[in-house]
Amino acid sequence: MTWISGVSILCFAASYLVAFGLEVSRLVFRSRLRRPVRLVFAGAGLFAQTLFLVYRGEEIGTLPLSSLYDWLLVLSWLLVGLYLYLALRHTDLALGVFLLPVVLVLVATAWWVVDRSPRSLPDVIGFWGMIHGGLLALGTVAVVAAFVAGLMYLVQVRRLKAKQRPARGLRLPSLERLETFNRQSITLAFPLLTLGLVLGLGLAVYQRRVDTAVVLRDPKVISMVVTWLFFAVLLHARYRPELRGRKIVYLTIVAFGFLLFTLVGVQLLPVQTWHGPGAVGFVPWRGPS
Repeated sequence: MTWISGVSILCFAASYLVAFGLEVSRLVFRSRLRRPVRLVFAGAGLFAQTLFLVYRGEEIGTLPLSSLYDWLLVLSWLLVGLYLYLALRHTDLALGVFLLPVVLVLVATAWWVVDRSPRSLPDVIGFWGMIHGGLLALGTVAVVAAFVAGLMYLVQVRRLKAKQRPARGLRLPSLERLETFNRQSITLAFPLLTLGLVLGLGLAVYQRRVDTAVVLRDPKVISMVVTWLFFAVLLHARYRPELRGRKIVYLTIVAFGFLLFTLVGVQLLPVQTWHGPGAVGFVPWRGPS
């Protein structure tokens, strides 16, 4: 495993940046070599990041989901896998122009995180904490997919209203396909986020035996519950005939902002604690909660 230790965030971040640059170059010139080259760079970045996460897991002795740093890298890894799948299936669509920037932001945020040490937990809590983090990661991937589909939908609507011809190389799916993809992504995200939240609450009840725990009035708890309620409303609104098209897209973008703030932004806030037997904890696993 010594040679794997030489893989750094810079290695796969640079590969993703090159792949994104090649995606953007669609707007400037045409080239038959661009597609295989960008897939090679994206694939090389995914391979390097996989090695990085494997070494990280060996280093900390568990799955790399026990800190915000690890969770951001796993989330970006999943999104690159989604990008490669879509790029291979829809060869002529410029999906990377919208998806790869999210990946780069996640990787950059992980690099910026100062505290990268995993939290040591009892085996039972650690195991279910990994499940909790995995459910939230998969649910977040679905939310990002809905968000990206929404952005592409708005671009397509603007084109049609202005009767503009598609920009060179920037071919996007039809409005119907984008709306369907948005709806399917939201439908998938809600149960995953729900299971992650319920499991987090279950772990909190278990953690009441611990002297120090995150209290229910902590911003992390409040923001997660509010975000879940917003997604419940969004899922309900998704099937109302009067709320379709751009209205749902705007709600999706707001929901994405809520989730991003909850899983990343709020994690940077100080943790409120309560000492004593009456403390009620929430998600003792200190990744995104």
